[in-house]
Amino acid sequence: MSTLCSFEELSDHEKNNCYYPKGGISAVGILKTGHGIVDFSNSTQVQAAVDAGTLKVILAVKAELPEPSVVEGENPVACGSETIVDGYDYTFEVQDFNVNAVNDEFYRLLNISQFSGIIFYMCEEEQIRVVENAVSFNSRLVIPRSNKEKQNYLITAKWSQAVSESFPVLHEAPTGIFE
Repeated sequence: MSTLCSFEELSDHEKNNCYYPKGGISAVGILKTGHGIVDFSNSTQVQAAVDAGTLKVILAVKAELPEPSVVEGENPVACGSETIVDGYDYTFEVQDFNVNAVNDEFYRLLNISQFSGIIFYMCEEEQIRVVENAVSFNSRLVIPRSNKEKQNYLITAKWSQAVSESFPVLHEAPTGIFE
């Protein structure tokens, strides 16, 4: 039997009463280092980061957070599973139809930088989830063959997270920022 190096008390599980959150991410925030936001539900703090240029907001997009890849490593203890979960590799996908010259430059610069976090706004829930880990981006321009399809940018944001870190943290959305 393997032993744990540490054990945190398992919190209680809570049943939702006839309410199950839906998907639908319609806006994204890109956090720079030193953003200064302590309370992500506080509109004043979030707007101050926007005004300071340490938070860039992308509105009117379609995005999703699919299941992350599990990162496993060798179990250091015998008599148990050969591997244990060390963390997760996340891939966040965004589709932005706001194609223009200004956004060409925005996404070009996004590709060559690394950022300290990402925020995604769930429009049906009026909530955000925040990741404060190093995030890298891969932005591409897509121009379809057909004149019946829209040009768009495809953006992939990636980050890794240790198993001891929390999921992207849930907050009430700050009023007036991501709508």
